[in-house]
Amino acid sequence: MNKLFNKWFRDADVDLDDLPSHKEAELVCVVVQFLKFDETFSHLDLNDTHELMNHFYSTTAEIIMRSGGSIDHFFQQFIMCFYGIHRQQIISDHQIIAAAREIVDSMERYKPQPKVGVGICFGKVILGRFGSEARAIFTGFGPAVSCARNISAQGSGVYVCEQLQKRVLRPFPRPELISVVKHTPSLSSD
Repeated sequence: MNKLFNKWFRDADVDLDDLPSHKEAELVCVVVQFLKFDETFSHLDLNDTHELMNHFYSTTAEIIMRSGGSIDHFFQQFIMCFYGIHRQQIISDHQIIAAAREIVDSMERYKPQPKVGVGICFGKVILGRFGSEARAIFTGFGPAVSCARNISAQGSGVYVCEQLQKRVLRPFPRPELISVVKHTPSLSSD
């Protein structure tokens, strides 16, 4: 039972014993958030809810995996993933942003169109195996994760943290479709 579900981890079955118990890394964290979740589903019947959520999860997962990301987890209206876990992969920030834009655009076929916010942040993440012997997960947390989650809630669209923008050597493609926002690792000042 030590295998991670290979569909969500890029290119192979991953044995938890082969992963570090914990490490600090600089990664790109992406959080995809289905906005106004409760309000959207209060107007749908069970079949429409099922179809929409399956589309949201499966399409988002496919786009993330195709663009080189590793999905960390799904939780209700959130999907979190990382780019850069596998150092042998070279993934440009432009590819990550293009994938984020594709995720937002993938919801256009639904009317009214569901609102999806994507937050992208670069920074320190503590990755590791957390849990008990009976049930452990490999996940990450830290300022980049918190920032990506917070900025994904700003509205429908793609929100790029200023931390990521500092790394980029050339302008973002189609900058009118991307908002660069302040690094926001916490919601309060305490």
